[in-house]
Amino acid sequence: MAKQKRIGFFFELPVEEQRNAISSLRNDEAHAREDEIIQYLNSGVDAGVAMLVEQDYLQEPPAILGGTMLKSDGEWVWPVSLAYFVREYHISLPQEFIDRMESRNWHVPPDVQYSPDVPEGHVEM
Repeated sequence: MAKQKRIGFFFELPVEEQRNAISSLRNDEAHAREDEIIQYLNSGVDAGVAMLVEQDYLQEPPAILGGTMLKSDGEWVWPVSLAYFVREYHISLPQEFIDRMESRNWHVPPDVQYSPDVPEGHVEM
């Protein structure tokens, strides 16, 4: 199985690196298909949860975004907060990912199968 393509995992970075990463992707104008992109991101199948609360460190004081849920389209995996960052800061996404969204008519099919990458030697319970 191919390795999942990860995007938007800003919460894994130290605070200053989160600010820098999001700021470097930030745009003044929305992508022409931003509404459809957000729709796609929100339509992903549930792919997991991380036991932490995400924050938007570009705001002062930092805004609490909530728990970290993961979504997937079977090939890509992202935290639900990615839709927030697209909406709030119009962040750029890889064209390869946008092309995939468009090829699926801006919606993740509900029957998509998500298989997480399991590290070698890991035993699932």
